[in-house]
Order: sequence, then structure tokens, then C-alpha cells
Amino acid sequence: HGKQLGIPVSVLMPTVAPLAKQQKCRAFDARIVVHGENIGEAKAFAESSPEFADMTYINGYDDPEIIAGAGTLGLEVVDQLEDFDYIMVPCGG
Repeated sequence: HGKQLGIPVSVLMPTVAPLAKQQKCRAFDARIVVHGENIGEAKAFAESSPEFADMTYINGYDDPEIIAGAGTLGLEVVDQLEDFDYIMVPCGG
């Protein structure tokens, strides 16, 4: 949602990141930076490169605010449905 908020977004991904994920991020006008063989190397690059020094690093899977936001999904579904037996929500990267 960076584009909607007027915030530039750079997404760092390892070389093994699926092209579909890269394309989806580009569709939201994110700048894609591919670096490292795994997410750990991409993260280390993001945190150590002077290029990103003035940016805030947000881990999409291990950030308390991201996790809390995802947790509200259940509350939103319950608010919108009148009657249900169960709710199945797939989650993950």
C-alpha cells in the first residue's frame, strides 16, 4: 500500500524468489531488489547496505505489527458473517 500512501517501497528478495511474487510486487509499483541465495542473506543486505539506511525494514513474516494485523483477519470475518460453523484461513508466505 506504499503507492496509495505516497511511500516508496523497495522489496528485497533472494534469487530463489518466485517470478510470480516479483511480478506481483512490481504491479504495486514496488522496486524489486534481488540479492542473496536465501531470505537471510537478502535481509542482511537490506539491513547493512547504505542504500537502504534511511528506510524502515519490515519483515513480512516476523514483525509483531504484521502478525497482529494478520490476527485481526479472524475478527473481521466474524463481524461480516452472520452464521458459520467454522472458518478456514490459509496463511503463510
